[in-house]
Amino acid sequence: MKKLIIGIGVVICGLIILCTDYIVNNIIAAIPNVHLVEGASVFSLSVIGWIFIGVGIVVAILGYSKD
Repeated sequence: MKKLIIGIGVVICGLIILCTDYIVNNIIAAIPNVHLVEGASVFSLSVIGWIFIGVGIVVAILGYSKD
């Protein structure tokens, strides 16, 4: 049961990271004379968010299958 709850929490954290990335990109894109450079960092927030969601789903499935 603990793994199921932790997995769902990690999925929610991943969704929050994806929403934060979307909001930050839109705010920066709305500023005049500012351009975003795609691929400038090693990992973007969206990649980290998808990794969190994937790990959370795996942990939740493992927690559900144990019960």
